[in-house]
Amino acid sequence: MFIYLPYHAVHDPLQVPEQYSKPFKKLIPDPERVILAGMVSCLDEGIRNITATLKETGLYDNTIIIFSTGKLQHSIIELMRVYWLDIC
Repeated sequence: MFIYLPYHAVHDPLQVPEQYSKPFKKLIPDPERVILAGMVSCLDEGIRNITATLKETGLYDNTIIIFSTGKLQHSIIELMRVYWLDIC
């Protein structure tokens, strides 16, 4: 199985649902950094949900998870294409 899941976080526009940024408002004085922390929190939850589902379905041990920034996504896709062709 191959899943390509590009997350928009964490970069402009700085937007996140309140539920993710709220816990950081008393900890971080800079409002922009509060939003960034919320974006990372939201990203963490999404990845946690994916890994939990992979474990529940027995697919986790046969899965390669690669994290990259938006600037590296094309390189990662090319790497996976070459790797996938090499093992298939």
